Amino acid sequence: MKLILVNAVLVALLVLVGTGGGGADYPIPSWAKVAPEQIAEAKKHGVPVALENHLGMRFVLIPAGAFLMGSCAHEDSYESDRPQHEVRISRPLYMQIHEVRNADYRRFDVGHAMERRIPEQAPGDPSEPVTWVSWTQAREFAAWLGQHDRRRVYRLPTEAEWEYACRAGRTTAFSWGDDESQGYRFGNAMDTVTQAVEGISWAGWPTDDGHRRAAPVGSYLPNDWGLYDMHGNVWEWCQDWFGIYPAGSRTDYEGPSSGEARVLRGGSWSTSARTLRFAN
Repeated sequence: MKLILVNAVLVALLVLVGTGGGGADYPIPSWAKVAPEQIAEAKKHGVPVALENHLGMRFVLIPAGAFLMGSCAHEDSYESDRPQHEVRISRPLYMQIHEVRNADYRRFDVGHAMERRIPEQAPGDPSEPVTWVSWTQAREFAAWLGQHDRRRVYRLPTEAEWEYACRAGRTTAFSWGDDESQGYRFGNAMDTVTQAVEGISWAGWPTDDGHRRAAPVGSYLPNDWGLYDMHGNVWEWCQDWFGIYPAGSRTDYEGPSSGEARVLRGGSWSTSARTLRFAN
């Protein structure tokens, strides 16, 4: 884990809890790319495995479980990514499959991002992820969603929930394995075109991933639990304060009680492939 701001490219990835539900079998929408363990968890609790809210924002069920959070000893990682430790997520939750779009966020703030510090990024395509959003604004957007959808509570994911959902049961460095050069199909990071145009020197994909800057949400392959853009595109806010990981196992860990900065995860279109690792 490392706190980085690159052109202040930020996004809120929302978690949905408390859907209500019943005992019926729910049909699986055609857009939902879910795994057997997600379907089993939904049947266990009598809830849908995937759903849309009143704005058409889509969510899939993330099953309860445990995982090893952080980097293993042989991984090329940062000190703040360690120590690797077990975290248990004690109850299932719903996570949005896409990063929040400009079209969604402008329902909350109609004038957002019409003026940006980088003119070439204004005003932002409706299908692209919203950027220039502070952590406080992300929290306010989540609260606004809940006020207009009274059956549910929306919030940012904790860092542990984010990494657990991103890994989707995998123990490799990335969703596609350990070879970072193969990630261009799964995420939008620094590539050869962006390197040349932007004049950035650090290493990224050894090819063109199709987008010079932020891509429309869902442009790349999802992970095993049907979540898109968990690697790259734009940074994603988490609920936690940034801090050193504790030793030993934890349940529903929410990070330190205070700090100087909030956690960002996932990397962006302008960062190296190394920053797109599960544990970064």
